[in-house]
Amino acid sequence: MKLSNVLVISCWLLFSASSVLSSPAAHSVYQYPDILDLKGIPKQTKDSSVSIMSDQGAWHGYALFPDNQKRLGFVGPFIMTKDNGRWLAQSLANIAIYEQGKTNALDVKSANIQSHAYPGHLLQTARLDGLLIEASLFFADGRRNVIKLRIKNTSQQTRHLKAAIQGGKPFIASDVNAQHNTISLKDKDNTFYMHTGAVDNHEARLNVQKDGSFQLIPKHYQTLKPNAQVVSYFQQAVYFSDEKHKKPLTRTDVEQVISENSQRWQNYISTLLNSDSSWLKERRYQKLAVKSLITLVNNWRSPSGDLGHDSMFPSYAYPGFHGVWSWDSWKQAVATVQFDPELAKSQLWVLFDYQDSHGMVPDVIYRDKKENNWRDTKPPLAGWAVWEIYRATQDKQFLKKIYPKLIKYHQWWYNNRDHDNDTLAEYGSTDGTLIAAAWESGMDNAVRFDNSTMLKNSANAWSLAQESVDLNAYLYQEKLYLAKMASVLQKEQQAKQLNNEATKLRSRIQTAFFDTESGLYADAHIDGSGFIDDGGISTFIPLWAQVASAKQAKSMRMSLLDPNQFNTHVPLPTLSASHPKFEPDGGYWRGPVWLDQVYFVIRGLQHYGYHDDARRLTWKLFHNAEGLLEDAPIYENYNPTNGAVLESPHFSWSAAHILLLLLER
Repeated sequence: MKLSNVLVISCWLLFSASSVLSSPAAHSVYQYPDILDLKGIPKQTKDSSVSIMSDQGAWHGYALFPDNQKRLGFVGPFIMTKDNGRWLAQSLANIAIYEQGKTNALDVKSANIQSHAYPGHLLQTARLDGLLIEASLFFADGRRNVIKLRIKNTSQQTRHLKAAIQGGKPFIASDVNAQHNTISLKDKDNTFYMHTGAVDNHEARLNVQKDGSFQLIPKHYQTLKPNAQVVSYFQQAVYFSDEKHKKPLTRTDVEQVISENSQRWQNYISTLLNSDSSWLKERRYQKLAVKSLITLVNNWRSPSGDLGHDSMFPSYAYPGFHGVWSWDSWKQAVATVQFDPELAKSQLWVLFDYQDSHGMVPDVIYRDKKENNWRDTKPPLAGWAVWEIYRATQDKQFLKKIYPKLIKYHQWWYNNRDHDNDTLAEYGSTDGTLIAAAWESGMDNAVRFDNSTMLKNSANAWSLAQESVDLNAYLYQEKLYLAKMASVLQKEQQAKQLNNEATKLRSRIQTAFFDTESGLYADAHIDGSGFIDDGGISTFIPLWAQVASAKQAKSMRMSLLDPNQFNTHVPLPTLSASHPKFEPDGGYWRGPVWLDQVYFVIRGLQHYGYHDDARRLTWKLFHNAEGLLEDAPIYENYNPTNGAVLESPHFSWSAAHILLLLLER
């Protein structure tokens, strides 16, 4: 299926006597302006330096003009496509104000303009020549957004005004078909269609230029007496070419959309910040929680194409991340359920829709299912996510429906990734390649795989010739989660069996993977010839899974608190700082700090009673990782020696685990 986008721009004029701004309540969205810096103008179609606001799972988003640009309106839209996203133009949402008797639009160069990004909407205000202008942008759903424009006459004279929305020249080649009010934007891989038109019987005229720029302007002026105000609403929508367009929003729709948006974001923030967590008593950590929330929502994508449920990108801003990864989704769901349980559930269903007849869940899925990656899966954390969703919602119907799928997925590991049938699993691949087996671990280039080889289990199942401690610790914990679910569903015999299996597996892990010489856990060669001394962060997963004995945990703690190993400037690098292959800057899983692993270690320390250690490490993360307590994006990983940001900005699972640490969950 060839994918393309449709941008629908509509305009209608409505009137209101409501106040310019409502007063903020405790923990209201208006207490958290510009948590992320969204101001900037893209220089070309794939400019990744400008951050956006998106919502409701939309596949497009907008940014703010810098105040010194003296421009009314919003930057964008940025479209999230299969070729990693692009800006259609610098702005297809410019606003121009016309006054009767004057040929040109009002000159805003002398205006006092301020723009702010609040949770859930963008807001721009301008004072110009006796007028107060306020433009705000909200998302109505996963395709449509609304621009609300309020103009108040603060002068002592009656004014006659009308507002237009206009778009500048697109970044990519355009063809104009004025007869059908259509602008077709084409490049090598995609075609974008932009349709314009008036709604609600308010006449507007579309003017389209040969270069693809346009203006949609009402035919009639509106009269504003002194202190009176007029409200106009514009609609923009982005569709893929294979999607049916929704009906234009009416005035009633718009008022409901804005009310629901305000309430939804108020609920998000109140739910999180009213937590009894000690971290969230302080303003700086409240702001970090809101930034984590915004990051997750910006990466939310609504159903489209072959994605049948709401899902979440790792990052909208990074090439190659416009898909849905499985273990990313499990982790993100644990955080998402804290503020939006239905979105959390969807992140499970979107992947289990693709579970095959053997029980495997693919590594990553896309809007076009032909691109899905079936070469490997990802570590088994789905049971953790489902149990946390159930704990938060007590939704037995959800549990009843997904439990058989979890059981099938759990058993798949033993049927396809236990080469010697000793109940200790290995990472592997469906195609026999080492790279796909490393992907399956989630730690793509970790040192522990440098000298690995592959073993064939069956026609489409291969294992690494090493048994991995983190995989088996995850499987141990999953048995316990599945046992709890079985008890809730009154499947007592299954619960008993799973608990028995977990007890036996815990004993096996403690003896098969713990190196008494180093005092740490490690992967083991499948032939029993010894441990793989890799110095990696996976050695501490048994703490999170509560596999380690108290004595083992005490031994592991020494390495965690050693500045020469894991207690670095930003703590808990993916490879010990003392390891000869340590690469803190750009090493991916060979040194940089990943926030999911930080979370697992800190929670592990707490499980064994080391609460002061856990808090000190958390504090170091928050204060030493570059930009976390500022208006900068949350990144994929960080340099452990100096805190510098690495890889992808606006990274979902980093935001998810920061939120969980702040909530002490």
